[in-house]
Amino acid sequence: MPKKAAYMRFALGLVLLTSCSPGKTYLEGVEVPIEEMNVDLNLYAPPEANTWTMGDSVRIVIENTSSQPISFANDFGIHLYRKIDGSWAQINNNFGYPDGDVILLPKAEEFLGGKIIVVLPEVLVAEPTEVRIVVVGRAQNRPVAGFIDVTLNP
Repeated sequence: MPKKAAYMRFALGLVLLTSCSPGKTYLEGVEVPIEEMNVDLNLYAPPEANTWTMGDSVRIVIENTSSQPISFANDFGIHLYRKIDGSWAQINNNFGYPDGDVILLPKAEEFLGGKIIVVLPEVLVAEPTEVRIVVVGRAQNRPVAGFIDVTLNP
C-alpha cells in the first residue's frame, strides 16, 4: 500500500506541476505564439529612416535568419497592434501593397541582407503610443513570425 500511495502522490504532483506551467500567448489573428516569434525572422527599424510621428509611415527591415527561404503574402502578413492598458489591440494598416507573393531568402543569400517594408499604423490619440508590428510568413509549410515594438509620438 505505501508504494501505491507514493505513486499517487507522484502522479498528483506531476499533474499539478504541468497545470501550473504557463501557456503560450497569442496575438489576435496570428497563429504563431509570441514565445516562438523572432526565431527565423529579425525585424529592426532604422532610426535614420523613421520620424516616429503618428501619421507618418514606419520603415522596417526584415531579415530571414533561418537557412530556408520564407514566403510571404503581398502584404508580408502584417498585423498591427496598439498597446492599451497593458494589452495589445489590433489597429489598421493604411498602407497598400502590390499584388504577388514575396520570397525572402536567408540573410546569407539575400543581396542586401533583408527587405524593407513600410507600414502606416492608424493611431488616433494625443499621447505617445506603443505599436507592435508583426509579420507572418511560411517556411517549409510551417508559419514563422517576427515582431518589433515602436513608440509613435503625436
